[in-house]
Amino acid sequence: GGTYLVYLAIRSLLSAWRNRPVETEAKTKNLNVWASWRLGLFVNLTNPKSALLWAAVTSYLFGAGLSGWQVALFGPLAAVTAFLIYGSYALIFSSSIAVQGYRRFARVFETLFGMIFGALGGKLVIDGIRELKS
Repeated sequence: GGTYLVYLAIRSLLSAWRNRPVETEAKTKNLNVWASWRLGLFVNLTNPKSALLWAAVTSYLFGAGLSGWQVALFGPLAAVTAFLIYGSYALIFSSSIAVQGYRRFARVFETLFGMIFGALGGKLVIDGIRELKS
C-alpha cells in the first residue's frame, strides 16, 4: 500500500510540475444521466475494496456483540446514508463553480496531494521495512 501511495505521489507531483492541462470533462459525457448513474453504480458494486471494507465492518459489528438483526439493519441504513452523502458530493463537485475552481487551482491540489501521499506512503514503507528487520 505504501509503495502505491508513493507511486501516486510521484504521478501527482509530476503532473503539477509539468502543468499539463487537467481533464475535468467526464469520459461519459455522451451518456444520458441514467446510463452514467448505472455505470457508476456498476463500478462501485464490482470494486473489490468495497467488498473487503463491508466484510471487515460486518465482522467488527458481530465482534462488538451486536445481534444478527442489528447487523442486518446496519446494511440498509449505511446504504441510504452513503447514497445521500456521496450523491450530494457528486452534485456539488460536478457544478460549474467546482469545476472552474479545480481548473484554476489544479497545480496546488496536485502538489498538496503529492506531498501528502508521499509522506503517508513513505511512512508506511519505512515502517514495513522496520517491521521486517525486527
